[in-house]
Amino acid sequence: MKKYKYILLLNIFISVLFSQYGKNIVQYENFDWHFIQTKNFDIYYYAQGENQIDIMAKYCQDANDKISTYIGWDLKER
Repeated sequence: MKKYKYILLLNIFISVLFSQYGKNIVQYENFDWHFIQTKNFDIYYYAQGENQIDIMAKYCQDANDKISTYIGWDLKER
């Protein structure tokens, strides 16, 4: 009988401890999205990324130029 009490207490403890397992709480923030267009890309960003967007656009274009040179294939659409 003592064994069953321990098993019951263990089950209660585990069910209380892990009752939140698998319940993700999704939190949304409202972002003020902007975008710029380069020769080959539409780059979307929000206000906090505005300082780096010109650098990122240059990196994207440079990477695209290198890749298209190496494999001999250009993007057909933006």
